[in-house]
Amino acid sequence: MSKPQLNDPSRNWYITAEKVSTSTTGSNLTLDASANVNIFSGTGPTGSIYLNTNAWFDGSANLNFAFGRGAYENTNQTSTSSTTLVLTSSDLFKTFPFNPATGKIIQMPAAATCKIGSWIEISNFSTTSNITIQDSTGGLVYTILYLSATGTVGGSGVRMVAVSSTGQTGSGFANNWVCGQSGGVGPTGTTGPAGLQGNTGPTGAASSVTGPTGLQGNTGPTGLQGNTGPTGLQGNTGPTGPTGQTGPTGTTGTMSKLYYYDEMWAEGASVNGLLGFLLSGSGATPTSTSGTAEATRFGIVRVQTDNSNTSASWTMRMPLIWTNISYFEIGFKGWPINTSTNTTLNMGLSDSRTGAAGNGLYVEYSTNVAPTGVWNVRVNGGTAGAGTSFSAPFNTQLVNTWLKVRIDNTNDDGSWSVTLTNQATSATQTISSGAGNKITTATQYFIGGLITCTAGAVVKVFDMDYCELQLK
Repeated sequence: MSKPQLNDPSRNWYITAEKVSTSTTGSNLTLDASANVNIFSGTGPTGSIYLNTNAWFDGSANLNFAFGRGAYENTNQTSTSSTTLVLTSSDLFKTFPFNPATGKIIQMPAAATCKIGSWIEISNFSTTSNITIQDSTGGLVYTILYLSATGTVGGSGVRMVAVSSTGQTGSGFANNWVCGQSGGVGPTGTTGPAGLQGNTGPTGAASSVTGPTGLQGNTGPTGLQGNTGPTGLQGNTGPTGPTGQTGPTGTTGTMSKLYYYDEMWAEGASVNGLLGFLLSGSGATPTSTSGTAEATRFGIVRVQTDNSNTSASWTMRMPLIWTNISYFEIGFKGWPINTSTNTTLNMGLSDSRTGAAGNGLYVEYSTNVAPTGVWNVRVNGGTAGAGTSFSAPFNTQLVNTWLKVRIDNTNDDGSWSVTLTNQATSATQTISSGAGNKITTATQYFIGGLITCTAGAVVKVFDMDYCELQLK
């Protein structure tokens, strides 16, 4: 049969290296010196050849196609090598079929050398070994092409596509590879019902001779993956699991207690009981008053002695021990009027309401008790030790200046810190306890202020604005 028509869909063609011409002149099928079969249409390799769905080639075929309607493509011969294969950008747009005897590794080209959208197809027809596809460094596995089921035709395959992390398309270079179309041959389905009997084809020429049956070729690469089917119906909700055991009860926390006394002229013990303040004195009856326009507006109390050599104090009625106190703060004005000699002002924590402050912890300014003319810290009736006097600007009386003192319990063993602040300028200094000047912890103390005079029948006064107390 001369010049057979390969695009006749009614015939199956089995092309072998038998009974073909070895001359390239006037023949559509030629066999060259290397035993390669070349198929032409017309007089040369520029013609168009259509291979229908019945065309196949055996596993040793190395085919070169010259398509009249498309670009030239060379499909590589199936390789049985198990050696690691490193691909480069010159391998783009090619198909690589493999049938390795043992596991094989294929490393993709460096993504940065490949344009976005470039692809390489890889197929595995082995029934004994897997193919692992890695990046160009071998440090990342993209996918594994698993071996074919024994006795089946075909295998697994994938199209690797170069992409960019900032977009899936574009004209720039890629920075990664992804698996595009991939899949493996599934199990053979059940045989469908017999189709209708087709029309009888035309009778062939009597002189035709049936050629030998060719070898079965390898299955071509896996087709494109179909669309995902619709989501199945949601199953019934499973039964509710058993209730878990109750966790252990946490430890009981402590509640911090904060007291804030602002309207000082209204904080008397007669109104507030143990939580109120108590006016005390010695040698005469002291007085307290809201006294001035400033006091009336802001609730400030003024505490004063009478004209005798006496003392006057404004202290909290409820006594406290050191370990119950976290901190307290008092706002006061120490010398609003009558800043004469023989006068001492204490502001802080003392075990005495009526006389010169005894045990306790307080700031002091005195014109007759050393050290005089400077604000200092006293603890347990004596000076707190070397370095416990405040320096400038707290080395003067600070007449008619609102100050505040804050005393912190830094440790229940009697350790403390005393901070003195000028409320007008925000100037602040702090003095802390040392190993030998800790406050006695078991004594009951009163929080407040005390003013005393030792000579001179002159009224002595101090003003108190607020007291803030934080208990443990």
